[in-house]
Amino acid sequence: MESVSHTTSVVTPFISITIALVGLMFAVARATAAERAMVISWIAKTALITVMVIVIAWFSFRMFIFATSSGQPTRLEVVDFSLSFFNVVMYGKALLDYTSFLLKRGDKEVQAKLKQELEEEQRQHILSQAKLYTTQQIHELMEGMNKNLSSTLNNSGRQEAKTNEDNGRPTP
Repeated sequence: MESVSHTTSVVTPFISITIALVGLMFAVARATAAERAMVISWIAKTALITVMVIVIAWFSFRMFIFATSSGQPTRLEVVDFSLSFFNVVMYGKALLDYTSFLLKRGDKEVQAKLKQELEEEQRQHILSQAKLYTTQQIHELMEGMNKNLSSTLNNSGRQEAKTNEDNGRPTP
């Protein structure tokens, strides 16, 4: 009975991964070209990281077998341990470099997006300042024209009154 539960516990993650991949395939089938490219890129990155982790796990297991073996190690076992250790170190460094690259690239994408938004806001600010300046200039021009018109009307009214007085007519 215990072997059944052990088998079930080992198989369950693979079943859930398979169901998730089938769901992902349906999602990709309904996606646009840009979304499809993004998903394919994500799958490629995940596959690369998974392969690196599997290689590290395999060679770590080989090192563990060497460390737990009893008796005098042979030259072949020492060479196998050395190569396994070298592979674990190199693949571990490659995995760390790749994940840090992905994280930095993500930061660069966010920074580029924020920079673009900042430039857009600065452009909008400059445009609004230009509109404000233009509006102020038009307002000053209209005030000047209004004053000139008022003074012209006042002067013409005075001249008309003076003309009426000169002609002997009463001013209204």
